[in-house]
Amino acid sequence: MAGETYTNDCIVLKKTKLGESDLILTFLNASGARCQAIAKGARKPQSAHSSYLELGNIVHILFARGKKLDIITDVRLIEAHQSLSAEPLRFAAASCILEMACKISEENLDQPRFFEMTRTAIATCEHLDDASLIYLVSAFFLKACAMSGLCPSFAKCASCGAPRSLSPARYEGFSFVDGGVLCEHCSHELVHTSIQGGILLASHALLSSRFEDIPALALEPEHTRRTLDLACSWVSAHLSTRIKSTDLLNLSC
Repeated sequence: MAGETYTNDCIVLKKTKLGESDLILTFLNASGARCQAIAKGARKPQSAHSSYLELGNIVHILFARGKKLDIITDVRLIEAHQSLSAEPLRFAAASCILEMACKISEENLDQPRFFEMTRTAIATCEHLDDASLIYLVSAFFLKACAMSGLCPSFAKCASCGAPRSLSPARYEGFSFVDGGVLCEHCSHELVHTSIQGGILLASHALLSSRFEDIPALALEPEHTRRTLDLACSWVSAHLSTRIKSTDLLNLSC
């Protein structure tokens, strides 16, 4: 007897081999929650669904309830991003976004805005220049954390709340553990990292802007790597994880 069925729009985040021909798919569904399902026979050459279930694709799926994992019974393609696989840097940037979405999303925790943000970020990967692509990854990391209540402070001291006016050339105390930029007084009392003001200003601009507006920010190309380092360190400090796809991104630059 067939199990109960339901449909959902999903972003394909991750694929894991199962047995000889099946796949376990990890998705971000339209409610912004992470979910998994089995695609039976998806690794067979004649599979009707395998081409639709590429990483980053937006798909409409018919699921059947299973004992442990639900079963994918039908797939309809909504948005394909096959062009990303043609260029190593774009593929690496998209991989970072998908891995971050997989790490920070949770089962049964609805965040509809996170679905739309991830969808927009993947689509934006297709047309940005190289420097803007790296900034896009940094922006997504910071925005994803902020949406989960882990927003770094750039305008106020993360410890005492005193307003901070950043200068591009001046180095500032920044605490990944305590929540962001520090004033001079708090820098003497808390463990921190000294970061150039230009990197902090760039990070703040990325956090506050839309993905498609990143090229218009006219950020310094030499700040791209260090801004990504800041975003990765923030993720590591607050999620206790590392986004392994950034290794591929660094190799592709």
